[in-house]
Amino acid sequence: PEVSPESNLEAGLIAFDQGQYPLAIYHFNQFLALFPDASPERRAQAIGLINSSKKKFLGEMIPNFRADSSQEKLEKKYRELLKENDVLKREIARLRALAVSESGTRSSAGANPVPAESVPVAAATVPAPRVETPPPPPPKPDVPATHTVAPGETLSSISKKYYGTIGRVNDIYNANRVTLSSPNALRPGMVLKLPRP
Repeated sequence: PEVSPESNLEAGLIAFDQGQYPLAIYHFNQFLALFPDASPERRAQAIGLINSSKKKFLGEMIPNFRADSSQEKLEKKYRELLKENDVLKREIARLRALAVSESGTRSSAGANPVPAESVPVAAATVPAPRVETPPPPPPKPDVPATHTVAPGETLSSISKKYYGTIGRVNDIYNANRVTLSSPNALRPGMVLKLPRP
């Protein structure tokens, strides 16, 4: 409760400098919420930083993103991404439920097998349902065992470079906890272990 609005603004600026744009947006919004009486200039500064963070984040997430897009286009694209994410979450939940129900059906069928002589003759002539084989997985990217940190790099940029997504940041951080005190403690010249894809 005693957190100062200014510390949120500072934390947001640090996160922004390190490429942690969602974290930066969170802290800038906290600044605005904790300091509703801020001067118009300070509020405009925080709002500008939020918009810059959104643009930078979208630039990392969307191929061929143009930073000069209008705020309205950015918001529209952001809403589309959120909607697509919700659809994918529902599909994953549906597929998980289907997998659980199928594994339950298989295990219960295996527990009480039906004797062959009790199967009706008509059932024996019905062809078994065709099970399609899933396509082979895409080739895994060639990831070296280590990476030497260059100036300006973040865990997000390293993850994007080797895995094609920023979703492996925690994996890289966890593999290097001995040398990294936090995900933001990168220094040029550090040698990081890269987890297998």
